[in-house]
Amino acid sequence: MTIHDITVEAEKVDEAEERAERDQLTHLLNRFGFYEGIKEFTCLSEPVFCVTYIDIDHFKSINDTYGHEVGDLMLGKLSNILLSEMRESDIVSRFGGDEFVIATLSDKSTTKAILQRVVDRVRLEVFEISKDKKINITISCGFSSYEPGKRIDMLIQEADSALYDAKRSGRDRVCEFSH
Repeated sequence: MTIHDITVEAEKVDEAEERAERDQLTHLLNRFGFYEGIKEFTCLSEPVFCVTYIDIDHFKSINDTYGHEVGDLMLGKLSNILLSEMRESDIVSRFGGDEFVIATLSDKSTTKAILQRVVDRVRLEVFEISKDKKINITISCGFSSYEPGKRIDMLIQEADSALYDAKRSGRDRVCEFSH
């Protein structure tokens, strides 16, 4: 008779599922985890939500000037800020590099107010990169609101387009997608 403890195997399966849906650096949802979570938003009887694309302004120069370790530190701190400012019902993810995608279960005006609060908080945050060196960063945000029948890929593309509008108009701001 053979007795086999499945606890260890179950833990390995849970760990593999976690790795498949989570970013290893920030522990936020990754692209796959985001798409899995957003499915629930679209299944609501009357879905009202927005998708936001965020990135750190001049992130490449931070990496080039201070090194990738400091860049990773910035990503981790920004992740913590995003998690603390978003509600439990919202989806916060890192798509890669310094690109974050968020889905807020709210209308355009509420989403814009939330994002402006995040932009303001990041601007005021002092990031300590060593004992004697501190820097400030800014972020740009672009968002688009869901309309029945609109595909999630299109919503993300619109948010990305609005992000580039924010960057073209001076960075450190929130822009809403407009046709």
